[in-house]
Amino acid sequence: MEFGSIQRGVLVQTGLYGNDNSFIVDAIKANPHRLRGIALIGEDISDKELAHLADNGVRGFRVNRTAKTGLAFDVARRLAERTKDLGWHVQFLLDVEDHPDLDTMLGSFATEVVIDHMGRPDPHKGLDAPGFQALLRLLKSGRGWAKLSAPYRVSKLPDFKDVTPLAQSLIYAARDRMLWATDWPHTQNIPG
Repeated sequence: MEFGSIQRGVLVQTGLYGNDNSFIVDAIKANPHRLRGIALIGEDISDKELAHLADNGVRGFRVNRTAKTGLAFDVARRLAERTKDLGWHVQFLLDVEDHPDLDTMLGSFATEVVIDHMGRPDPHKGLDAPGFQALLRLLKSGRGWAKLSAPYRVSKLPDFKDVTPLAQSLIYAARDRMLWATDWPHTQNIPG
């Protein structure tokens, strides 16, 4: 690997395109040896379409619970059962403090799970907040991963120092379960 360059990447389908994953499939096809993707899917997706996505580099699907418009957890659980033989995982965008039982709820999924943006923890609630502690337990169990990304989504400080202890705690708990992500394009204003 070259220093300072990214050799491989995973593209995550944006909600702007809904469940039309053709854009992400086309992007993967342009660099099939370097790119993989995470799709947005619905419960009504056919097995044929799942196979098509898998054959074209998709390796998981995303559930957005912050917008409250994404898949419900029970639907995501059923889709995880359907996609486990494809080698997929389920990626969740959620606020951990809404889910103090996150470790038991997601730890029993048929696939591994990835938590976007460190679970969007509340820096003011700190390291002992129930949802954040549940995320730590999930990571330590070996059933989940967390993305170290987008501190600006929860920070109230321009230098994000209020998020630093949370990120460090995740790393100390399960450094081999951390993923780095850019969260590009940055669609929110950064504090300060």
